[in-house]
Amino acid sequence: MLRRLDPRGKGSSFWWISIAVMFNSLATYPLITLLLPVFMDQQMGYSYATIGLLFMLYNVTASATAFLTLKAQLSLRRAVIQSVIAVLASIFLASSGLFFPALLFALAFVRGFSIAFFENIVAKATLNSRNVSVDIGLLHVPMRLAEFSSLLAAGFVVQAMGYAPVFAATGFFFVIFSFISLHQLNTQ
Repeated sequence: MLRRLDPRGKGSSFWWISIAVMFNSLATYPLITLLLPVFMDQQMGYSYATIGLLFMLYNVTASATAFLTLKAQLSLRRAVIQSVIAVLASIFLASSGLFFPALLFALAFVRGFSIAFFENIVAKATLNSRNVSVDIGLLHVPMRLAEFSSLLAAGFVVQAMGYAPVFAATGFFFVIFSFISLHQLNTQ
């Protein structure tokens, strides 16, 4: 029974997909869970109601984008588009001023646009699995460890250097996710 939990014997593609899932989390988790709410409060001066409304609209935008683009081809063009938007929005987020909501919604679009990559790589990693649930859990172990450590590290970096480097890093993490995902989807 416990043999099902043994991570040995998984192919390199499985672990590359796990790394891609981890970078997807690094691109979104510290941003959404910790940094943006604090940034909107402390730097933008938004009320809690405004922050809540923006997060609601962020999730509506991401969900609508995912729904509308789920069947679109997962191509190099799509990976480049979502990567460019993610990097540009992330880099300018800390100094966006009045344009902050537009950049936030650009990131929401990117998140929704990229869901198909995420779902397809997880499906590929577990395609012929005899233990789909266990394999999905194993895929997510590095991601969960990265989530914990990214929150801790992001807090320290923001304290020492401000929001800009962390925001920019999330954009570049998204690029890594996009291209590892695309590569894994295109390999046998």
